Amino acid sequence: MEKRFNTTGVCIPEKHYMVDISSKMKKVIDMIEYGDYFTINRARQYGKTTMLFCLPSSLPKDYVCINISFEGIDYTAFESPANFCQMFLRQISRDLSLSHESLSAQWLDDSVTTFEMLEVKISKIVTSRKVVLTIDEVDKACDYEVFLHFLGTLRSLFLKKTKFPTFQSVILVSVYDIKNLKAKMMQEGTRGETDNAKTIEKSIGSPWNIAANFKVDMSFNPADISTMLESYESEHNTGMDIVTVANEIHKYTRGYPFMVSRICQLIDDDLDCGWNADGVQEAVKIMSTTETNTLLDELFKNLHNNKEIYDFMYDILIMGNHRPREAYTHEVSWGTMFGFIRRESNGEIRIANKIFEARLMNYFITVETNNKNIRDENCNEFRIEVVRDGILNMEMCLLKFKETYARLYSDVDAPALERYCKPMFLSFVQPIINGNGFINMESQFTDGRRMDVVISYGKQQYVIELKLWRGDTLHKKAYTQLLGYMDKMGEEKGYMLTFDIRQNKQPKAEWVEIEGKRIFDVIV
Repeated sequence: MEKRFNTTGVCIPEKHYMVDISSKMKKVIDMIEYGDYFTINRARQYGKTTMLFCLPSSLPKDYVCINISFEGIDYTAFESPANFCQMFLRQISRDLSLSHESLSAQWLDDSVTTFEMLEVKISKIVTSRKVVLTIDEVDKACDYEVFLHFLGTLRSLFLKKTKFPTFQSVILVSVYDIKNLKAKMMQEGTRGETDNAKTIEKSIGSPWNIAANFKVDMSFNPADISTMLESYESEHNTGMDIVTVANEIHKYTRGYPFMVSRICQLIDDDLDCGWNADGVQEAVKIMSTTETNTLLDELFKNLHNNKEIYDFMYDILIMGNHRPREAYTHEVSWGTMFGFIRRESNGEIRIANKIFEARLMNYFITVETNNKNIRDENCNEFRIEVVRDGILNMEMCLLKFKETYARLYSDVDAPALERYCKPMFLSFVQPIINGNGFINMESQFTDGRRMDVVISYGKQQYVIELKLWRGDTLHKKAYTQLLGYMDKMGEEKGYMLTFDIRQNKQPKAEWVEIEGKRIFDVIV
C-alpha cells in the first residue's frame, strides 16, 4: 500500500508519512516508568491521539497498555456511579480483547456499582502487572459530576499505591486541562448557570491535583519535519532540498502538527509547484485564504461568540500589544489551550503561527471594516490599475491609498485614526490581493507601535512598515529599522506608510535611497 500524508484521524506508521516522534515518546515513557499520572492537554489536531496509538508498541514488553476514549459515550453512562463503572469496565475489556483476551474477560463484572468497589476491582486485577491506562477525549465528560468522582477514585488509588496495587500510570488526554475546568465552563457559557456547573466549580483542581506537569513539546521543529520529508523522498526521489523545505514549512506553521502535514498533503496531491519553497508558499496561500477546516471553524466560532477573546486577539495582532500577561487569565488560558497564541521566552504573547495570523487578519479586517464603514467601494477598480500581468505594483497601491485616505478619512478624529488607521490600509489592500496572496505581520510594541507587514503576492514579497507619526527623529530611525527587516527578508526595496494624525500634516510620497537600498516613503 502506497503511503499518504494524513490530516484526518490517527496517523499510522504503515499507512502514512509521519514525523519521527520516538524522542517525544521516550520522554512520555520516562514519565510512565516513574509512575506519573498526568494530562496531555494540547490543541485540536496536535497529535495527541496519534501519540496514544503509538504508545503500546513503544512500551517495554512487560507492560499492558489500555487505551479507551470517552468519544461518543452515551450520556446515560454519567447518570450514576453504577452506570459509569460498568461503562468503564466494558471499555477496558473491549480494548484488551484484541491483545490480551484472557485479561479482557477479568474486567467484566456486573457487581461493581460504586467507586469504592471499582477501587478494589482495579487493585485485584493489576496485581503483579504494569498496567498503563490512557483515556482520550476526557473533556467530553468534564461537565458531569460523576466523572469528578471517578477522578477522585484515581487520585485515591495513586495516594495509596504503596499499600495497594494500582495502575502504573494514568494518562488523560484532552484539549482542556483537567485542572482548569473553569475555563471550559466559561468557554461553553455554562459557568454558574446550573447547579451541576456550581458543583463542578467547587471541585475544580482537587480531584486531579496529583497530576505531574506534562512538558513534552509536541510541536515539530525543522529537524522533526525533515524526518517525514526524508521518508517521502526515499520513495519518490523528487530531488527536493529537504532542509530548505523543512525550514520553509516551519516558518509558516511553527511546527503545528496538522498544518505541517496539510502543507505536505497539498503539495503532494493538489499542486504542481513541486517540493520547494514556492510549493510551500502556494500551499500556505491556500490555507491562509480559502481553505476551511474544523480547526479554523473553532477559532472563528469562539471569536464570534466571545467579545473578551475577540478584543484580546485583536489587541495582539492589530494593535501590536504583546506585553506579558498572567497565564491564568481567561483569555491567555483559552488561547494557549487552543494553540492560537504562544508565549515567547521573554514572556511576550504572539499569535501562534503565520497561517493563523493571516486568517485572523482577514477576519478582523472584514469585521472591523464592516462595523466602522472604513472600506472604500472603489478598491476593486483600483485593482485593475495596481495589478498588471499578475504583478502587484506596490508603489501604485500606496499612491492610490494616499488618494483614498485624503478623500475619506481626513475628517476622522485623532483617537479613531490611531486605532483604525492600520485596518484602513489593510482593508484597502485586501480586495486588491483578492485571494491571490496573503498578509503577515511582525508587530513591534516599541517605537510608536510600528508594524512590519509582509504582503505575499504570487512569487513576490513586499515589506511595508506601518507607523504613526512621532516626529522627524523617530521617522528617520524607522528607516534603519525597516532596512534591518528588509535585510532579514532579503529584499532590496521596502515601503513605509506613516499616518500623521496632526491637523497640520504634510502628506508626501517619495523614494528614498539609503545604504544602497530603496524605500518608498509615504505619509498620509
